[in-house]
Amino acid sequence: MNTIKKLFKIFLLIILIVPMMIPPQEVKGKTINGLQQEINDAKKQIEENKNKKQLTQEQIQTVNANISLIDKEIKDGEAKVIALNEESIKLANKIEEKKEEIKKIINFFQLSNGEETYLEYVFGAATFTDFIYRKAITEQLTKYNKNLVKEFDEMIKANRKKTEEIAEQEKELLKKQANLQSEIVKLRYQTNLLEKDTGDLEDGILEAQKTLNDLRRLGCGENEEARACYDRLNTLPVDTQFWRPTNTGVITSYFGPRSYPYVGFHYGIDIGIPIGTPVYAIAAGKVASFNYWDGTGYVVYVYHNINGVKYTSVYEHLDRYNTYVGAIVDKNTVIAYSGNTGYSTGPHLHLSILNGWAGIDYILWSNAYYNNNLNPITKINFPHGQYWHNRTTWYK
Repeated sequence: MNTIKKLFKIFLLIILIVPMMIPPQEVKGKTINGLQQEINDAKKQIEENKNKKQLTQEQIQTVNANISLIDKEIKDGEAKVIALNEESIKLANKIEEKKEEIKKIINFFQLSNGEETYLEYVFGAATFTDFIYRKAITEQLTKYNKNLVKEFDEMIKANRKKTEEIAEQEKELLKKQANLQSEIVKLRYQTNLLEKDTGDLEDGILEAQKTLNDLRRLGCGENEEARACYDRLNTLPVDTQFWRPTNTGVITSYFGPRSYPYVGFHYGIDIGIPIGTPVYAIAAGKVASFNYWDGTGYVVYVYHNINGVKYTSVYEHLDRYNTYVGAIVDKNTVIAYSGNTGYSTGPHLHLSILNGWAGIDYILWSNAYYNNNLNPITKINFPHGQYWHNRTTWYK
């Protein structure tokens, strides 16, 4: 058991260390014209998303129609069961009535205790023909009642069998209904994702187009690399390492897949801190932009040059800003104060680190944006599940 535990610890250590040993991947810059083409492609993607959303909504309508049909079948089945039960009760009552009639006949003729009355009735016939008639009538009356009781009994059994069959059908219909309801949930989730992706991409396009227009206005050529032009027009400090963004805190949600509170991939880490906690730049750099999005709340983007490699740091769910676009910052600069804005379940800071300069090397919220997200704990020394009380650095 100890050997297994040791091997497991070694395995975890490898998982944590290996990503830190991988050299940073430099994002290839795009020309002004190339970034414009990416914006145009993103607009086409938005149209595709809208078409997909329309198709998904049509699917939802079809599934809802099927659910309505099943609901009707279930109600019809329930009505049939009620009718069959009522019929069974009526038949059962008739059976009891016939049983009483048979008892009276048997008692009258004293078939159970003797045959005196029966014989008296039969042999009291005036003629032989009358004798045959009386005997036949008595036997037929008793037989008729017994046959009727048997017939009613069989009808009750048939009703019960039909009721069981309808109940089984209802079970199958309820299963189909549950499956369709589950499909509705998936389709609505897909619709929500399409809406979110479309909305995010539209916001990203607006930001990218604004940046592009600014670069063109400042003299960047169509075939000039957008990042190189930005670098030429803006002085960006070079740093050697990243620092923690707050003096104290604890990681409450890590980078990677998660199912609560929002299903999907978590592109960053969440740091649980009270509203109003000072948020520092994680390295020297320049404030590229800040904005308010429904998902992120108030957010700040900072460009960095770490040992010649370009990165973007993102600080989300802020309460208020303490900086401006174009500001030169370093590890001691308070750029904002933490909050609980946007899609947030409690006061915290969401920190993301991306390869390249988001908004210049690729559009915000595009596939390239998500693909270039890095796990912040591979760049900054965060103690696992423990509070920290200093801004110790650690960059590999």
